[in-house]
Amino acid sequence: NLRDRGNVGHGLVVNAAGNRVYSNYAAVNGGDGLRVLAATAPIFDSNTAVSNGGVGIRLASAGSQVESNRSEKNGDFEYEIAAGNTDLGNNRANGSVIAFPPGGVADIVGRPLAASMEKTLRQPVLVVNRSGAGGVIGFEMVAKAPPDGYTLVLQSLPMVVNPVVLGKMSYDYEKDLAPVTLLVTSPYLFVVHPSVPARSIKELIGAARTQPNKVTYSSAGNASNLHVAVELFKTLTGLRLVHIPYKGAGPLMQDLLAGQVDFAFDSMGTSANQIKAGKLRALAVTSAQRSPLAPELPPLRETLPGYEFNAMWGLFAPAHLPATLLERLNRETVRVLAQAENKDRLIKAGVEAAGSGPQDFSAALKSDMDRLGKLIK
Repeated sequence: NLRDRGNVGHGLVVNAAGNRVYSNYAAVNGGDGLRVLAATAPIFDSNTAVSNGGVGIRLASAGSQVESNRSEKNGDFEYEIAAGNTDLGNNRANGSVIAFPPGGVADIVGRPLAASMEKTLRQPVLVVNRSGAGGVIGFEMVAKAPPDGYTLVLQSLPMVVNPVVLGKMSYDYEKDLAPVTLLVTSPYLFVVHPSVPARSIKELIGAARTQPNKVTYSSAGNASNLHVAVELFKTLTGLRLVHIPYKGAGPLMQDLLAGQVDFAFDSMGTSANQIKAGKLRALAVTSAQRSPLAPELPPLRETLPGYEFNAMWGLFAPAHLPATLLERLNRETVRVLAQAENKDRLIKAGVEAAGSGPQDFSAALKSDMDRLGKLIK
């Protein structure tokens, strides 16, 4: 039951053999968290190492039983266990994967949600950004993870359209992933750089018609939400535009603010402050009606009948997750989303809390895949 934190070097170092090493805690140390150098005890269990600079738990010599330890957020490996430790049971490094780079809505939603989940699940939740390929890299990581409830992914629309755009992939989202719940929804904003003269969607369409292949737009990557939103816009207008894909909404925003591209569809969460500061100008929202999140903006479908495209972010686990674990993850996540402080925080971030059952979420995904798959093909 030793607790040690904040040392320049290692946290707890065991130099001599003992009967049992258990229930110790080491955090925020410069070196390893828990380091056993001598012949280890017959039992090494229920120890925790968090946010240390080196290896979380390092066992340099053999032992007979190493189980129920936790190691998270450490700078090097979570575990380094020497040969001869044959009974390695139930050691965990819990993790949630955000399939996009830092700075986008997925990050804004995912990290505070993880913090709240730590309280309800009573265990640490590690958040990792695994961006690239329209979310494929992060999804692939979770699809191949053990179905034990310790590895989840926060994803959005690309998981629906990637099979259509990219063809054969290393995983099948319908077979290899289990929807847990719909987290949040939001319309997108149609935003332009202030140097663009257009003050309305009608004016922008008119200008783009006179300059085919001149007007540029950015997206968070091929097959991302923001790319598909513009493809639907192009289909309904017949415009010829130049696509510049980025690796996520964060990098997209940097070049849009710098005037390197003319316009983009973006989330309210990442654009709101830039619009207030006059660094971007919003022309419309993508919802069917005016949104309570931005009631001053007209829906794009007032100019383009039939246009509707709302963002949604959901939580997924590896397939074949036991029903009891899936039900618990759903129940606890929905409970967190319903908390007043989280609802208010999400509204300020430009999204609305949802919370749904796994079956309802799965049905919504199937509907979007059918509708948008036809568009992309």
